[in-house]
Amino acid sequence: AASVPSASSTGNGEADTEEPEDRYNFFYLTMMLHGIGILIPWTSFITIAAEYYVCFKLRKFTPYGGEETAYARDFLKYLATASQGPNLLLNLLNLFFTFRGGLAARIFVCIIIVCVICVITMVFIFIDTSAWIGGFFWLTMMLVVALNAANGVYQNSLFGIAADLPPNVTASIMIGNNLCGAFCAVVAMITRAAATSPEASAMAYFSVSLFLVAACGFSFMLLRRSAFYQYHVNKVGKRKVQNEEGKEGQDDSKGDADEGISSKLSDYCEVIKTAFYQYHVNKVGKRKVQNEEGKEGQDDSKGDADEGISSKLSDYCEVIKTGGVQLLNVWLVLFVSLAVFPAIQAEVRPRDGFIIPKEYFELITSFFSFDFFAMCGAMLTNWVQWVSLFCCASL
Repeated sequence: AASVPSASSTGNGEADTEEPEDRYNFFYLTMMLHGIGILIPWTSFITIAAEYYVCFKLRKFTPYGGEETAYARDFLKYLATASQGPNLLLNLLNLFFTFRGGLAARIFVCIIIVCVICVITMVFIFIDTSAWIGGFFWLTMMLVVALNAANGVYQNSLFGIAADLPPNVTASIMIGNNLCGAFCAVVAMITRAAATSPEASAMAYFSVSLFLVAACGFSFMLLRRSAFYQYHVNKVGKRKVQNEEGKEGQDDSKGDADEGISSKLSDYCEVIKTAFYQYHVNKVGKRKVQNEEGKEGQDDSKGDADEGISSKLSDYCEVIKTGGVQLLNVWLVLFVSLAVFPAIQAEVRPRDGFIIPKEYFELITSFFSFDFFAMCGAMLTNWVQWVSLFCCASL
């Protein structure tokens, strides 16, 4: 394991270290790889869905030609429901309940589950399912549910780790998410131009997915040993210890407790790092510390689990009160985007003589454009941040 620079004493008597350099942007690029790995199996599903599932696996073939089944007709709608449902449920559970096991352990378990699902999907490419189309449809839905559940935990755990790291690490994950979709759309155009069979296209997609997800697992083992990672994790760990000690009765730990609350809130709200939001988070943190100091010495008859849920619910209510406009903005953008993409957007068809060929229309106008411009937006926010505190407060 890479060694962390030796500690030196600060004026306050606390151990401090010099922040290691992210040499060759290894950490940044690795987290970008994980951003790709989170979504590439799911992106492969939705990109190949029309060609492989709708027009091949779920189509009934007779001596007189192919016949569309009800499963094929509604596949994209079922696919969207099976993908978003598990994510919503797990995110709600993750907000209020603390599960055993560290974030790193969760990431490794989720990577293994995703790899197994990719292998199962690849195996069924070579199995004739025409005699049991309904059974194959529901099996695929179960795989999609398991895949998105694992991806949801994987993504949340990764953002939880990124919350302890510099802000550009979170940006690299978002860029990787969007780069993944653009990459899959380009692969789809290449395979379509090469006139490959649906089986060959599906095999190419899920082979690449399996390779990249496995690469994420190996890279994460290397990443955890890096001095850059160890430095920031240890720094946050010391801060949390100081916060816990301050809650036991130390009067001089108010600043540390504020930092701990701000760090915990950033786990759930990393995507809305505006100056307005940070200002109110710090304000809420101070108010929470004052409330905790006023409750010292009082007997509490509630169980630890109820106490934790009530405390978290109180935190979220305070955040909603102070940053509700920004939270609503993020929610509306994601809700509208995912309601339209891909189920509705992929069904749009071009008029005759349109400049984009019919066989590439949905790939370019739906999948490539959506992810490419989302990636450009994520990259642009790293360089241009023009919304001021005064502007947000006025809104």
